[in-house]
Order: sequence, then C-alpha cells, then structure tokens
Amino acid sequence: MLGWGWGWRLPGGGTRFPGAGERRERPADPGEPADFAGWVRRFGRTDAELRTLHRRHAARCYVLFGGALFALAFGATAALVTCGPARAALAALLALLFLAGAAGHSLRAWQIRERRLGSFGEWVRTPAAWFPTLFS
Repeated sequence: MLGWGWGWRLPGGGTRFPGAGERRERPADPGEPADFAGWVRRFGRTDAELRTLHRRHAARCYVLFGGALFALAFGATAALVTCGPARAALAALLALLFLAGAAGHSLRAWQIRERRLGSFGEWVRTPAAWFPTLFS
C-alpha cells in the first residue's frame, strides 16, 4: 500500500520500500570496505585475477552489444516485415535490454581497469570507457 510519505509496503506487513521522493540512508557497516582496494583485499583477488575479470566483463560487454545490434537489425526488420510496427518496437525494446546489460559489464570493466569504485554517472561522462579494451 502506498501512503503519503510512508513508502511502499508489501501485503501482509513487514518489508518497507522507500516511496517516491524519499531517500533511504543505508547504515554504515564498519566491516564493509569503502574503496576498491578494500574490496580486493576482502575477496583476496590478485592482479592476474583482476585482469581476467576485466577481460571477462569486456567480452560480455561486446557479446551483449552484438546481441543488441542483432536484435535491432535482424529482429526489428523481420518483425516489421512479417508482423507490423508493434512487434518491431518490441524487438527494439529487446535491443535496449541487451544494451543495458552491455553497459553494466562495461561499467564493471572500467571500475576494474581504473582500480576504483566509480559511479554510473562518472562512467557515462567518460565516453572512452564505454567500449573497454579486451586485451590490456
């Protein structure tokens, strides 16, 4: 249910989700690292493993980007010819899902390459980071 300023509640009570305009502050966990190096130490990653993770996320970014191009080029064209513009729009929306996945993997590859936890906004403002290098 949605109440004024109360946020969303699941039926049956219990969990509360912040509503529109509300901001939920996350309590600071003293055991949780605040920087990239802290996370690397927490999970015990080596430089070789980080390079492997970077290449893996970069490869997934390109595979999903290729899937988006395929869904847009072939899927939308085939749907437009056979079923009409409504199904072609659905194929274009599918391409957006693939692009969202590619953006997520590109962001992770950029964070690993830069060795810092950069935000999505920082990544968006850095066009050179959108297509990660596969071999670095």
